[in-house]
Amino acid sequence: MHPQKRLQDHPGAWFGMSIQEGIRIAEKITLSFGLDSIEGLGTDSDGDFTVDGEYDPSTESVMLVRRYTYSPKNPSQVGYPFIYRGKWDGYCVHGRWMMSTNPGLGGEFEMWPEQESEFEEQMKEYSQQMREAVAR
Repeated sequence: MHPQKRLQDHPGAWFGMSIQEGIRIAEKITLSFGLDSIEGLGTDSDGDFTVDGEYDPSTESVMLVRRYTYSPKNPSQVGYPFIYRGKWDGYCVHGRWMMSTNPGLGGEFEMWPEQESEFEEQMKEYSQQMREAVAR
């Protein structure tokens, strides 16, 4: 872990991606943190959801439970708990999500604070400017 990059220091807007049946699904989430707890609200192409979970700073482990509150594509998943287990690496949380009743069904996920996305965009722009300057 990077000491300046504590998970609890990143409340607010997050972006994420989950693999669902071989397709990458983008999501937007707003998170808040307690000492070892995580809460939030989010949305993706399946609908709107809540997030509740735990974070262990000593191991960087994250466990989240996502429940859809609205899902026009699949109303039967409203209220159903989806389990997300992952690790905070100082930049993003990455791991695996699964259905609570069938852990074999699921996929990979990653989520990161919005500020990291802005940083990545700035670095891409800077790299492009440097390539153009060298080419001149």
